[in-house]
Amino acid sequence: SHSRAAAAPRNMWLETYEEFRDAARRLYDASPLKARYSVKYRHSDGLLTVKMTDDVTVLKYKTDQVQDLKRLEKLNNVLFTLMALGELPPEEQEAEAAAAASSDASGKQAQAPAKKKGRRQ
Repeated sequence: SHSRAAAAPRNMWLETYEEFRDAARRLYDASPLKARYSVKYRHSDGLLTVKMTDDVTVLKYKTDQVQDLKRLEKLNNVLFTLMALGELPPEEQEAEAAAAASSDASGKQAQAPAKKKGRRQ
């Protein structure tokens, strides 16, 4: 047993995908070795819950919207790439910056994302 009690993690339910995405990236960037990410789907409710924690802060987001699933899939790919490689390839950095800028400008992500540059071979 530990000699001192650990402080309870700070739980934060985030209302929008954009808030969760931005907070998750900040949390990961602040402590990449401690950050953990999990996804839970409850078929009976059609509810997807995503959680990211560094044992101090717990970020949570839940949705039943199909459009959020595509966005969360992109976030999942970004986080997995960061966890595996330590950084995003340049074309992914550009795409992520463009997505963040479009969602910040309009308050929500644009419906039709622009084509990603640098993908042609």
